Amino acid sequence: MRSTTWFVGIVFAVFILLSLGIVMLTSTSIWVEKDVNYQHLKKHITWICIGLSFGSALLFFNYRKLKSFWCRLPLFLFGNFLLFLCYIPSIGIERNGEKRWIAFPIIKQFQPSELVKVTTMIVLASYFYKNRTSILKFNQGFLIPSFLLGLPFLLIFFEKDMGTALALGVSGIFLFIVAGVRISYLLPLIGLGGGLFMLVMRLNPNRWSRFIAFLDLESHRLGAGLQQWRALLAFRNGQFSGTGLGASVEKHGYLPYAHTDFIFPILAEELGILFSLLTIFSFLTIVLISMFVALKSDDHFAKLIVTGLASLICVQAVMNISVATALMPNTGLPLPFISYGGSNLVFNLGALGILLSIIRNASRTYTGLNKSKKIIRL
Repeated sequence: MRSTTWFVGIVFAVFILLSLGIVMLTSTSIWVEKDVNYQHLKKHITWICIGLSFGSALLFFNYRKLKSFWCRLPLFLFGNFLLFLCYIPSIGIERNGEKRWIAFPIIKQFQPSELVKVTTMIVLASYFYKNRTSILKFNQGFLIPSFLLGLPFLLIFFEKDMGTALALGVSGIFLFIVAGVRISYLLPLIGLGGGLFMLVMRLNPNRWSRFIAFLDLESHRLGAGLQQWRALLAFRNGQFSGTGLGASVEKHGYLPYAHTDFIFPILAEELGILFSLLTIFSFLTIVLISMFVALKSDDHFAKLIVTGLASLICVQAVMNISVATALMPNTGLPLPFISYGGSNLVFNLGALGILLSIIRNASRTYTGLNKSKKIIRL
């Protein structure tokens, strides 16, 4: 009964988020991209269908097979190979100084980092599970998993996709902590990562201008701080009840990327604080249920993979909402399940499928655990 409640809770939360995404994309895309034929909406619904099919297939996939070395190694190599392709001029696609995408004949463009985020969590969870008895050792418990996390992190980071790299790094650190890696090993790693971020940000004029603007949005409201400043205006316009669906002011060319990275302020402007809180509560539901599943499951691999996948989704949501509310510098991350974008949507739904597969098998796990306890008592 408990696992069924958790299953339904996550499905309902994601249903709310997907529904809000469709509604808000219908409202924003026609103005932001002059999309009078709703091509963005049609593509978004197509990606939802693909993502749901992908997630449904993974729902009935036995997640325990991901423990295999022959599953772990190809995932790691394939994901990093795709990231490497972003640096090849004839294959990689560059936009706004970032090399996040590669060109495919049918899909036209694909963002490998979205796949790699999920595969990296699977690889790390599998590694930590196989080496759980050596987790306190420096080489097996820290150095090797740091390489498994660090290679895709650096490849994404030097694509100049610092937001995605940060989300992957933070999610990875959560997984390290749950796996039991020594905190004394992690602190220098966190410090090194933070120092690297600040150094690269300082050397990149565009990134540094965003950071300076974050410190004083009012003074930079016409420059690097434009998006966040206009986002705050959208929140102010919406107030409690919102301006009404379709009645946003900021989406009329004032707030750039109002259908992708900054869709949350438009949601707040049109639908008000109640739907904004509903969005936050939906993500909170996903993370809380994931925490309960991780705590209650007696399968150590399940604990690890649930932590990694739930962290990916919720860390990205926290970062997006924090940027939209000017609580952190602008990083350029979509809001999971709501923002327009195919790669992010499909692989988040795929990660959700694995998460739900673990919950679906939870009742069997608890039954086996209860039986074992009864045998011991006898």
